[in-house]
Amino acid sequence: MARFFKAAAAGLTALTCMATGAIADEISDFYKGKTVRIFVGASAGGGYDLVARTIGQRLTAYIPGKPNIVVENVPAAGGLVMLNSFYNTAARDGTALAVPTNALALEPKLKVLTRAGGNASFDVTKFNWLGTAARQPQVLFFWHKAAVQSVNDLKTKQTIIAALSPGSDSYILPNVMNKLLGAQMKIVPGYEGHGDTFVALERGEVQGYNDSFAGLVGNKPDWIRDKLVHILIQYGRQRLPQLPDVPTAIEIVPEKIDKDALDFYASKYDLAYTMITPPGVPAERIVALRTAFDETMKDPQYIAAAKRIELATNPLNGAEVTKIVNDIQQAPQNVVDRMRDLMTVKQN
Repeated sequence: MARFFKAAAAGLTALTCMATGAIADEISDFYKGKTVRIFVGASAGGGYDLVARTIGQRLTAYIPGKPNIVVENVPAAGGLVMLNSFYNTAARDGTALAVPTNALALEPKLKVLTRAGGNASFDVTKFNWLGTAARQPQVLFFWHKAAVQSVNDLKTKQTIIAALSPGSDSYILPNVMNKLLGAQMKIVPGYEGHGDTFVALERGEVQGYNDSFAGLVGNKPDWIRDKLVHILIQYGRQRLPQLPDVPTAIEIVPEKIDKDALDFYASKYDLAYTMITPPGVPAERIVALRTAFDETMKDPQYIAAAKRIELATNPLNGAEVTKIVNDIQQAPQNVVDRMRDLMTVKQN
């Protein structure tokens, strides 16, 4: 009898291996010779674009069949146009990926992407989340010639801040600081991309800007090296190791409800650079893509490239990201309401 069970177990193991191998071969056959597109809802050269291209360079090595990978930019309405199209019309076969804005998970609660108009034609809980490359916040920085040199200066000296759309952090976060700190930042929205804002800073049209730390350092490492900008505030839940002396917004606001609201909002920085697929992709391909993403995060060439653009190498896998997304949907209503109130502050 024991021999029978041993033989049966061995047979089951062999069948499982055969089935697993057959699925792997099927996935490899599917991807071989195909092109996988990574859609980015931001302009070329910004933080999301840099990260998508850095991931894409090595991701192809870990997807069975080694497909070609291209990045396509759709910089409109703070990423809303890309997400609506991606959710409703992108291929649901595993050849369409996206690196969305980190505001995606907050959209059902805060309507971040639709503040300037338009509708969110997607359900965030139905995307397939492959993982996030990093947990990394936005930072508020100023040109070295600006009158503002400290957080206290924000309260006494008016300064002009560049912004993208009203739904972007470049607009939202200065508005929040204006209300909570009494800062005097005049926000000028309408810049089309990071390149435009960087030029505006160099020309003196504006004195400051909010950007991801990776976007700033990746695009303008000389600004950091030569101290052409100074960073006053970071918006994550904890201070970045690279910025140990720069306070978080949570630290510097006085009221607990405001700290809780900012902490809730900062949860999206734990999802700084996620990668998703639309709904309906076959489960076995999601498994393959999640595995490929995880392997890419451990790849020495990827890690070296990430360090060159100051991208934190503290990824989360698909299951961990999915949990954060679901937890955001369960946030206490009073905290959500407070953050909504802060976001509705009118620009000065």
